[in-house]
Amino acid sequence: MACDEFSGIQGEAPLTPGQGGVMHPTDFRLLKLNQPAGKCYTAGANLSWVSPWWTPCSVPVIQSAITLLVNSKFREPKPLEVTVMVNAQSDPNNQQHKTKSMLKRLSAEEEHVSYIIATWRDVGNGERVQEWKNCWLSACVTWMTVADDLESAFWASAKLRERIGESYECLYYTPVQRIFQVGAIKKILQDRSDQNITAKMLQKHFDSNLEISSGEACTEHFITVALALWNALFSVSRLKATSLQLALQQAIAFLIDEVFGKRSPLDSVLKIENLMRSCKSNHDSLAWVMVQMADWCLNRVVQPAEMVPFYLFGKGSSKGMVAVWLWKLQNKGKLLALLDQHLPAEDARLLRTNLESHEMYRKTFGGRPFTHDAVKNGFKASDGQPWIGCMDPRSQKASAFASSFLYEPEFDFAVKQACRHQQTLEELLEHSAIDKIWKQIVAPEAPALQKVDQDHDTDMNKSILVSLMPPENLTKLSAPENAPKLEVVEGAADTARKQVKSQIQTVDGSLSLDKLAKLMRSMEILNKVRGSSDSSVLFLYTLESAGEHERDSRRSPTPARREHMEKLLRAAFCTRGSEMPDLEDEKVIFPALRPSDMYVFCDSGRPGTQSAFVNAFRSCEGSPYSKHMFHINYSEDSVKEHRKVFTLPQMETMVVVRGDSSRMSEVVGMRPNLYFTGSTSGTSLQECFKSDLKVVPKLPTSEKHEMMASARVKDDSRSTSVSRGLDQPGMEPIDWSVWGQRTFEEIIHRFRPRAVVLMTASYSSKHEKWFQENANKIMFKLMSSPKSRHYMPEMAKALKDCTGDDDKDDKSTAKSKKGQGRGSNQPKKRKSKSGKKPPSKKPKGRGKGRGKKRANVSGGSDDIGDDELDEEEEDSL
Repeated sequence: MACDEFSGIQGEAPLTPGQGGVMHPTDFRLLKLNQPAGKCYTAGANLSWVSPWWTPCSVPVIQSAITLLVNSKFREPKPLEVTVMVNAQSDPNNQQHKTKSMLKRLSAEEEHVSYIIATWRDVGNGERVQEWKNCWLSACVTWMTVADDLESAFWASAKLRERIGESYECLYYTPVQRIFQVGAIKKILQDRSDQNITAKMLQKHFDSNLEISSGEACTEHFITVALALWNALFSVSRLKATSLQLALQQAIAFLIDEVFGKRSPLDSVLKIENLMRSCKSNHDSLAWVMVQMADWCLNRVVQPAEMVPFYLFGKGSSKGMVAVWLWKLQNKGKLLALLDQHLPAEDARLLRTNLESHEMYRKTFGGRPFTHDAVKNGFKASDGQPWIGCMDPRSQKASAFASSFLYEPEFDFAVKQACRHQQTLEELLEHSAIDKIWKQIVAPEAPALQKVDQDHDTDMNKSILVSLMPPENLTKLSAPENAPKLEVVEGAADTARKQVKSQIQTVDGSLSLDKLAKLMRSMEILNKVRGSSDSSVLFLYTLESAGEHERDSRRSPTPARREHMEKLLRAAFCTRGSEMPDLEDEKVIFPALRPSDMYVFCDSGRPGTQSAFVNAFRSCEGSPYSKHMFHINYSEDSVKEHRKVFTLPQMETMVVVRGDSSRMSEVVGMRPNLYFTGSTSGTSLQECFKSDLKVVPKLPTSEKHEMMASARVKDDSRSTSVSRGLDQPGMEPIDWSVWGQRTFEEIIHRFRPRAVVLMTASYSSKHEKWFQENANKIMFKLMSSPKSRHYMPEMAKALKDCTGDDDKDDKSTAKSKKGQGRGSNQPKKRKSKSGKKPPSKKPKGRGKGRGKKRANVSGGSDDIGDDELDEEEEDSL
């Protein structure tokens, strides 16, 4: 490999001209003779002896300048001219000069960084390897003797930086870099003299020690502004409203009065003002500003319009870049721990070295490090080993993923979603854009993607069989003699899983209206293929609402916005027509929903959201005219003051819409208010007419917290305050826990909707996983039903042969019970509280098969016989 040529370069001696070098190697005897006289000595040296991480006048590098140098000055191999410092009292002939990365560089860091990138641009591709190696072993190093103090080294480095700008204008100091320079020298002078350094004192030091390359002077006014900005950015304990306001006023005055250098500081300084105004006194936010200063202000990786508080800190459901950075910072250790479990020990160590090098680069230079493609073929770590060159393919993929995930914006969209829904790292790794990559990383021997999917499918099939079949039947099916039958049943489970997977979709609210409508139309096509009346398999459409910002964690979820509601409704109605209407036309007429459709719109927020939803619903012509609302929460006076929403009552609302009004009246009974008690047995939607703590259903505190764990943010202030005024100690009303699994289970169990649209800020990936698992069970059961469109005789025969005559006995028993009518062996019907039997009169409007047993999605244990579902229901999916 090409990287092998550089594997031991740190210990090699500089080349002589006869060996391919361009200069004679350093003669440490001559260097020692020139040292007391304060002269400079230039000779050949090994460039790997020079530390790329240290400089006494370090400022954030400019990405555009590095790109220009790589493509122009270093487009071909040539020795690098670099200046290093030698103390007047030190012995230059000791071994530290021959030790890797011990020489301290004084020249500009952009040249050194550009040289490294240009080298591995060619070496990584196996080009000009020997030429670049000769250049590294014959670098033109200038040994400059400076006094044994940091101030002298600082001014020597600053002068070299000013000179390079004469040849490359892109390396002139920008205003932000000059602020770093002023702040650094102030700290050096304060540490040496232990006194307060004023702007006037700094101006004298600049005038006497540094000649500005642009021909102008570093004025006292500019230093005053620079110090104000420096203190506001880096002195967290001193950051107050007065100092921040003063810094902004001085910055504005500076922009009006004068312009420093050859570039206008308007762009950079105004960006810093926005950052400061947004950060205020948040320590974490300030840390983010310091780390990202070069990427956002200097390297210009984004447009100026994106450098506003809205983009950085988010608004509504959007999470800003600060929240993304903090999430990555908190989960970095957990990600490395997961990678350590699945990678070999040596590869895991090299991967950590790779990531630490990225982090060290950012801390030192403030910018983005070398791209992964530039270093994947052998950039050296601290111990001389290649970062990735000696890793196996799976470890290389892990290193590339970890670098991109932590330090690049490639997966920021998924991290924003994790911040919005407060997901853990494990839940984020299940994201559709990350899941396949992660499976390849954690696979035992880096199998192909197809093999990973097959292994995952096999495990999924086994889990479905375990959940559907009794243990004794599964044991019989797993016997060696029944291996062909087990293969048939597992194949049916795989078919069920794949078909259900194609029918459950998660829709992000950020999609455009056209994309959303096309996606829902594709789901409608699947409907027509499956059938139109079956509701056993669920479609899940999730439209994210405004979201719950971290500042609003002590209140109910933010109401869904009206434009999101209208977008969803328009997209849903567009699927009913043969041609897609003009979505931008306000007077567009949408085809009406079919009476057999049922949509459940779940909406979180204040009562004002209800009217907003109704208005959005009515604005679409051709929509169903029947609707029904029932609340699954209520106005809770005991926590109203803690949520800081004044006197507005808090409630969670669920709107059930159906095209057939008479049918809808029967389903829900048109009761004014319904509350969910957290149970699926019996009539779990109970009537409650007024918000009274004595009337609202209650449940144990522990169960309530367990329900809300996967749906809402825990808040200690709620759990301690809501107990006031309760007649039952240890019991609490079921508030803000309603979006748990049981709620969705109850919706499916009672109403059997074919499409569910969730508009809630507290949606969790656990809900979608629960939907998929239960839909797999229903599909698998329908495959054993002869009247089902998906009936598989081979699977039914395999199950029948393995289970013996038990199934026949159960079926005959069920038929005998059905024929007994009201005999003594029939279970007694439940009586009402008054002791009277419920009336046997059937309600009006019940159609064919209404009184027959329906598939229970929540339980998953009741068999679906041929005589339990009518032909219309069963001949679908």
